[in-house]
Parts: sequence; structure tokens; C-alpha cells
Amino acid sequence: MIKILNKFNLSTYIGLSLFFFAVLSFISILFLKNNLIISNKLEQEIIFNTIQRDTSNILTTVLYKYEKQKEILKQKHEIVLDYINKQNDPLNIDLQEIYNKINDKDNKYNIYISDDNLVIKNTTFKNDMGFNLSFAKGTFEKHKKNKIIGTSAPTIEPSTNKFFSFSDTYLNAPNDKKILQLSYTYEGFDDVLSQLHKKVDKYKNIKDLTAYLYLEDEQFTADFYFKKYKGLKPSLQELEHRIVQGDKLSKLNLDNPIENIIKKDNNIFYEVYFIEKSPIFSNAKIIYSILFDQTKYEKTLKIYEILLYVIVLIFFISLVVAFFMRRIENKHIYDNLTKTYNRNGFESIYSVEIKRCNRYNKPLSMIMLDIDFFKKINDTHGHLVGDDVLVLMCNLIKNSIRESDYLIRWGGEEFLILTPEIDLDAAVKLAEKLRILIEKNEFIAVGSITISLSVVQKNDDELLENLLKRLDNLLYDSKRSGRNKTSF
Repeated sequence: MIKILNKFNLSTYIGLSLFFFAVLSFISILFLKNNLIISNKLEQEIIFNTIQRDTSNILTTVLYKYEKQKEILKQKHEIVLDYINKQNDPLNIDLQEIYNKINDKDNKYNIYISDDNLVIKNTTFKNDMGFNLSFAKGTFEKHKKNKIIGTSAPTIEPSTNKFFSFSDTYLNAPNDKKILQLSYTYEGFDDVLSQLHKKVDKYKNIKDLTAYLYLEDEQFTADFYFKKYKGLKPSLQELEHRIVQGDKLSKLNLDNPIENIIKKDNNIFYEVYFIEKSPIFSNAKIIYSILFDQTKYEKTLKIYEILLYVIVLIFFISLVVAFFMRRIENKHIYDNLTKTYNRNGFESIYSVEIKRCNRYNKPLSMIMLDIDFFKKINDTHGHLVGDDVLVLMCNLIKNSIRESDYLIRWGGEEFLILTPEIDLDAAVKLAEKLRILIEKNEFIAVGSITISLSVVQKNDDELLENLLKRLDNLLYDSKRSGRNKTSF
């Protein structure tokens, strides 16, 4: 364990720091990203449920009133039609007399007469003077063909923000293309519509909210814009588009919501359609269309994704940096040839091991060894063979010492072995074991070689300088007394 800890040098600490930073940052940003997605989805679901409940209550109530009012509206229409057909110039008559006749203090009916181009030219509702009805020409023709007074389900009139229903027929003169319409205003919805508008406006990311009321028996689709646009009159093109859109949605299978992502003018919108069957009227269904502005959400999501990529990049860069730093450090503390520690490495190891041994009151011994007549090997066989001898000898020694021992190249053919927690006797036995091992081994191109060794145990408070000096002196004794010996 100590040996492993000693290898946790600067590159390891930097690499681990960057690694844990990258992992924690990745997890944090991934958490934030997922939380953003969940929060956005949850907010949309809350909006769906709130809007669906409120609009369903409003539309069901107004549809109930429509069912009660429809026949009355037709009766009023017949009265006005009979009156208008008796006039010479219906586009220029004063409608006040017939208006007063069909209205009482509780109900509000208005009269509209359009010219041959379906432009309203005479009306008791002055806001609609000049309004073009050609978007509804197909509906008028269908009612004429069926010889009925047509009625429309309630829809919201933009300029007043009130619910209206309309009746329609052509005037009775031969080949007359003029249209007579009556409208009925549903009172009592101002407060609930105002509350709904406030609720919708509270959600700043809702850019559009429309409900389509489709009546199957009348093949009619009415749309309701619940973003408050009071005072704005839709253009002919807008009305035609809304009719086409309503008819298109009424034919879709919306058992499951339809979702679309729309990109426009650097903005991103999320569009969703879902359907609800009327709880009261079997022939009616409500189709909801909500458009969310997802620009801010998508930008935030993109930032998180970029950060995740950056963190992954930082992680790989940290691995590369740690790898190259480790290589540089290895060159600093390891001998390139023998893959053992060098003197720089020894200084780091010794400072750690001496503190540990002192803390736990453990012995520490050292062995110094030198190859006998190594210069002769280099001179006879060359330095490459000499290098091979050094590498092979080091491999033999590393395989024969403990995992917690350290082999250090001290210089040339001279090596140190640092043996923590071993006293002098045990260190001497290890030295003798190594001496015999080397002597018995056959080295390629060289044959047998011998080594001389010295062994010391560190005394209390003994300085490293003195410890090394004792090792040198004892090694000199081994050399002087004939070599291939261990002195201690």
C-alpha cells in the first residue's frame, strides 16, 4: 500500500483532481439539464390541465345555451327575413324598427345584410360594417342547397370579446346574392373569460391558445382565441386559414396529443394539439391548440449540452495532460534504462518511509550493491551488452524483493535497496540471497557475474548523509576483501 501511495505524485493528483472535477461537473450539469426538462414538461402539463378544465367548462356552458337558443334564433331570423324581403333596397333601409321588434331587455340580436360580394353594407352592429363574409361562402351555399336557415355554434367576436352565434340565408329575390345574418350575443361570460385571459397571460411562454369546437351533426368548426386580442379584427386571409385549420383538425385522430417543433426567425416554438369529448353533448368535441415559446428553454438546454461536451473534452484533456506529466515525472524519478528509481526518486521515497518508520517505531535498513569488474564487461563486450546486464540484474532483484522494497540506481553499476520495516539481520539475509542469485545466473554473452554488497540499519536520529557514508565504507570493505561478499 505504501509503495502505491508513493507513486501518487503531482501528475496523479492533478489528473485525479481534474477527473473528479469533470465527473462532478458532468453529473451536476446533467442533473440541471434533466431537472430543466422535467420542470418544463411539468409546467406544460399543469398549463394543459388548467386550460383544459377552464375552457371545457366555458365551452360546455355556452354550448348548452346554444342548444336552447338555436330554434329561437331561427324564428327571429324568419321574422327579419320576411321584413327585409318586403323592402325595395335592403342595403339602405333603416333597420331600427325590426331591430326593436326582435329584441327585448334580456336578449341581444343584431342584423347584418351583405351585398352581392358578401361585404356587409347594412347592420345594427356598426363594428362589422364593411366586413367581408366571403370566407363563409361555402357554408352559405350549403345552407341554400339544403333550403334551411343556417346556424353556427358559438364563437368569440374579437372586437367585443363576447360569444356570438349567427344565422344565415340568402334573400328571397330571384338570383339575389345578398346574405341576411342575425347574431345572438351570449351574456354572462365576461368575468369567466376575463379570468381565463388573465390566467393564460400569466404564462409568458404561451404565444397562442386556440380551442376548436367541432359539431359533428352540423359539420361546423368554431375557433376560440384565448390570448386576449380585443379590438383586433382578423383579415379575410386569417379567417380562411382558421376555417381550413379547424376543418383539418376535426378530421385528425387525436387520441394521443400531436406535438411539433417550429423554428421561425431564430425562435423555437413547441406546438401541441389534444382533444376532449364534450361531457354533455355527444356530437361535440373540443380540440385544443397551444403554442409555447421554447426559445429561452432551448437556449438554456443548448448551453447545458455544450457544457457537457466541454466537460467531456476537459476530462480527455486532463487524461492527456496527466499522461504527459507522468512521463516527465517518471523521467525525473525513474532511471530510463533499468526502470528503477533514480536519486531524485530515492529522496522522495526516503522522506516518506523514514517518517512512517519513526511514527510506528519500525526499523529501516538499506543495501548497497555494485557489480564486480563491470568496466571490464563494457570494455570487452561493449556498452550495449553492459546495459543488458544491468537490466537483467535489476529484473532478477525486483522479482526477489518485497513489494514494499525499493530498488534505486545510485550511479553506473551501483544500486541501493531501501527495505522498510526490516532490521539488520533480515537485511543481511536478503543481501546474501541476492548475491547468490546473481552469481548463479548466466548472463547472455557475459556468462557469470558477481556483486559486492553492504548492509546497514538506520540508527535513531541518524542523518541520511551518515547512513550513506557507512554504506560506502562497508562496500569498499567488500571490494577490498576480494569482492562477491556482503559486509555489514
